[in-house]
Amino acid sequence: MRRFSLTEQKVIRRLVDDARQSLDYVLANAYNDVFYQRRVKYSNGELVFYLEDTNTLSDVDDILSVEKEIIDISILIDYLIKNRYIIIIEDPSGADPLKEIGGFLTDGLTPVGKKIDTNVAKILDNAMNHRAFVSEDLVQLVQNNFKTVEDMALDEARKQTNYSRKSVIFAIIAAVLSVIIPILSVLLASNVVKLDSEQYEQLYNCCAGYEKNVDMAYQRQADTVKEDIFIDTCIKH
Repeated sequence: MRRFSLTEQKVIRRLVDDARQSLDYVLANAYNDVFYQRRVKYSNGELVFYLEDTNTLSDVDDILSVEKEIIDISILIDYLIKNRYIIIIEDPSGADPLKEIGGFLTDGLTPVGKKIDTNVAKILDNAMNHRAFVSEDLVQLVQNNFKTVEDMALDEARKQTNYSRKSVIFAIIAAVLSVIIPILSVLLASNVVKLDSEQYEQLYNCCAGYEKNVDMAYQRQADTVKEDIFIDTCIKH
């Protein structure tokens, strides 16, 4: 299976959602963003564009843009049909067949017709006049956020690889620590034994000096607070 673009994923999600409601016009609804929001209509193998000014480049660009969107959606639908993700039901739709699709917001605009590729026209005609069944594979694909079975298997393999890598790292660390800790214990014990009375006295004096410095700092802070209180009292009186 090929990868689907974000735009294609949006179309496929709509197909799956619409199929839950009804099998009629499932494929036609895939074109909603084009025919209901752009000024274009399809009927009998022809696209009709509704333009404000037929001579401007912006309208030409708009025609090409709309035509590309329609072709892209048609190619996607054709792919889904050929790969059995969507099944066309050959009997006519239970609802009335559509004679045209689109053609909204056209007041005051100039219609310009343009023939479309016959293969694209055939896909559009099937979308308008036949029911479609969405396969469970396509439903599952959407539910899995467009990850295939192969993708999920690869993700699981990566997780297992990460777990294995972490286990190996932890094992190496444990092995290293099992060697280092006894050595450190011996070294530390050895250092303790080597401490003579003079070293103990130096350590004691250092700690005592630190304690004395801390006491002096606290005393200075207390004296400063007392002075502030005394000054504040004098000002008030």
